Amino acid sequence: MKKSRILAALLCLVFIFSACGKDGNSAEDSQPAYSGGLDEATMEWTGQGGAYKMENIELPELCQDVDVYGGELYYLVQSEIDISPYHILRGDKELGTVERDFNVEFCVKEDGIYMLDVSFEEEGQEISLSKYSPELEPVFTAELNGMYESERYGYGDVQSVKITGDRIYLQVNQTELLILDSQGQLTGSGRLPAEGLSLVLSEDGTLYAAGETAEGLTLYRLDGETGEFTQAFACPAGSLFDGGDGSYLLLLTDEGIYSLDAQGTASPKVIWSECYLNPGSIYKVKADGGKFLCLGSDSCYLLTPTEPAELQPKTELLIGCMDPNGMDILAARFNAHSDEYYVRVVDYSGGIYASAEEVQLRLNTELISGKAPDMFCFFSGWISPNIYAGKGLLVDMKPLIEADEELSPEDIVLYKALDYNGGIYVMGESFYLDTLAARESDFGQRYGWTLEEYRQIDAGLREDQMCIYNLSRELFIYNVIGRYVRSAVDWTGSSCDFDNPEFVDLLRTVLELRETPEDPNNMVFGPGEPRVAAGEQTTVAVFAMFVSSLAESEQMAGCPLSFIGWPTPDGSCGTDASLNTQLAICSLSQHQEGCWEFIKYMLMNANTNRGVMPGYPLLMYRPALEESIAKAMADEDAQVKMTQADADKLLDFLDAIENLSDYDRAIMDIINSECQAMFAGDKTPEETAKLIQSRASLYVAEQS
Repeated sequence: MKKSRILAALLCLVFIFSACGKDGNSAEDSQPAYSGGLDEATMEWTGQGGAYKMENIELPELCQDVDVYGGELYYLVQSEIDISPYHILRGDKELGTVERDFNVEFCVKEDGIYMLDVSFEEEGQEISLSKYSPELEPVFTAELNGMYESERYGYGDVQSVKITGDRIYLQVNQTELLILDSQGQLTGSGRLPAEGLSLVLSEDGTLYAAGETAEGLTLYRLDGETGEFTQAFACPAGSLFDGGDGSYLLLLTDEGIYSLDAQGTASPKVIWSECYLNPGSIYKVKADGGKFLCLGSDSCYLLTPTEPAELQPKTELLIGCMDPNGMDILAARFNAHSDEYYVRVVDYSGGIYASAEEVQLRLNTELISGKAPDMFCFFSGWISPNIYAGKGLLVDMKPLIEADEELSPEDIVLYKALDYNGGIYVMGESFYLDTLAARESDFGQRYGWTLEEYRQIDAGLREDQMCIYNLSRELFIYNVIGRYVRSAVDWTGSSCDFDNPEFVDLLRTVLELRETPEDPNNMVFGPGEPRVAAGEQTTVAVFAMFVSSLAESEQMAGCPLSFIGWPTPDGSCGTDASLNTQLAICSLSQHQEGCWEFIKYMLMNANTNRGVMPGYPLLMYRPALEESIAKAMADEDAQVKMTQADADKLLDFLDAIENLSDYDRAIMDIINSECQAMFAGDKTPEETAKLIQSRASLYVAEQS
C-alpha cells in the first residue's frame, strides 16, 4: 500500500504538462461494474434476470455464419476464402454443400434452411433467395432482381430477410417491402414508414419496423390486411432481435438481454453483471430452448441457464483501452474460461474519436486519482509505454514468465525485442513486420546493413535507380532516427543522449540523402520485388502480416532475398516488430497475479486459423506460431505454399529482431522540428544535435 501511495503521489508531477485545463472521467463511469445476483449469505438468487453461464463456441475455420434451431447449432462454412461451395454443418455433422457466390443471410427454420445470395455477373449483380429442406434438398430459388428496381450496385440493396411459416418479408432499398409466399413467389409489396428502420419479427409472426429516437426505439406494426405500418409502441434503446422461446421480442442493451411484450415492456432475461459475464460486441441474438445464441464479429457464445450456486463471485480486472476492438472479444473468451477472474474493458476514447493527448490525460488522471486500471492496452504510434515503465508504473513480466510452470522464455517469440532496460513491460497476441528486402546475392544472408553501406550504394546508383523507393527525409527520420530514441532516452534516470558523434552522423545522413519521392516520372505500378531482382531498385518495402509474407516476396522476386530492414549505425538488425496490441500490467494493481493469468491466456489461446484473412497470422506464442506455419505449409490452396526452408528462414529472422517499433511521439516532434532549420541550411548537424539535446532533456526532466 505504501508503494502505491508513493507512485500515485509521484504521478502528480509526472504528467502535469498534459493535464492543464482538462478534465477526465473515471474508469468506473464508463461501464457499470459487475455485481453478482447471488446472495452469498443465503445462496439464493436475487438478480433481476436469470442465472446463466456462458459457453465459448469454437467456430470451424472459415465459418461465415451460425444459427441455432431445436437445440442444435448450424454452421455455414466456406470452402476457401471467396470461393464456393459452402458447407452446411449441423453440430459436427456435415449436411452437404451448396453452390453460392456471396452469402448474405443464413437462417434455419422448422421447415428448412434459407440463404440469400449475391452473384456478380457482367451485366450486374444477381440476388436470389434459396430454400433447402432440413436435409439440404433444394426446395426453391427465387430470383429477386425482377421483383424490384435496384437503386445502386451492391448487395446492400436487400437489407433484411424475415421468415414466418407462410410468408417471407424482404426489406429492399431501405424503405421498400417485398412479401413472398412459402414457395418464393411475390404476393405483395409495401413501404416502410421512414428510412433508417430495420425489420424484426415477433414470436407470433407479426412484422415490425423499428427505428431509433432520442428516447429509445419506436416500433411500427405491419397490418397484414392493409399492408400498412402503424405506430405500435416505444421501448428502451438497444438492438432488437426476433422473438421466440417465450419472448415476444428480444432487446439487447449494454446491461444484458431483455424480453419485450406486445406493449414494449422490457423484462430482464440475462443481466451481464449479475452473471459475471462480458460478452463483448454482439450483432445477433437468438433464443432457442431456454438458451441464447450470441454472435459477435469474431466470437460465438451460448448462454445456458445454470444453478445460481454455479456462479461463483469473481475478482474484477479492469483493462483501459484506446480502442476495445478485439480486446473485448478476448476478455469475453477469458471470462467464459476463468472461474476466478472477470475482465471488464473500458474504452478511454469514450466510444468516439479522441486524440492521443486526450487518451493519455484520461490514463494519467486515473493513475493520479488511485482509480488506475489493472491493465492498459497501448497502441503503437499513440502512447509509448516506455515512459510508464521507466517510472515504475508497469510490472516487469520477465520474472513472471521465468517463474511460470506452463510458460517459458523460449515460448515467447520476439523475447529479445520485448526487452526494455532489462525488463518486459508489454505483451501482445500477434505482430507484424515492416521491413526492407534486397537481393541475397548482393547482401548475403543477413538482417542488417550500415549507414555507410547505404551511402556508398546510393552514391553508386544511376539517377533513374533507387536505393529505397519513395524515400523522403521524413520517412528516414521516422524509421532510422526514430529507432535511436529508444536507446537515447533513459526514463528511469530522467536523462537523454543526443549530442554525440553517432547521432550527428544520423543527422548528416538525413541531410545529405538523395530523396526519391514518388512522382509521375518514377511511379512504380505493381510489386517492387521484380525491380529489385532486375537491379533497378536496391530494396523493396515488405509488409509482413502472415507467416508466408516473406516467402511470397521471394516468389515475386524470383530469387532469394535478404530482409535487411533500415540501415543502422552498427549494421545490426534493421527491422523492428510491431505488436498489434501492447498489453501492460499496472504496478498499482492489487491483482497482478490475475492480470498475468489473463495475459498468459491471451498468449496460449491464440487463434491460428486464417478466418476471413488471406493468410495465417504471426503469433507471439511460439507453439501457436509453429502451428500457424504448419497450417500454411499444409494449405494446398495457398497463394504461396511455404517450405521448411521458408519456415526456418522466418524463425531465424524473428530471433534476430532486437526492437519493437515504439517511440515517444513528443521527442520525435522535437527532432522533426529542429531538423527543419538544418534542412534550410540555417543549422549544422552538430548544432541541431545540441538543440535537440537541450529540448529533449527539458522534456524528459518534466516527466520526472
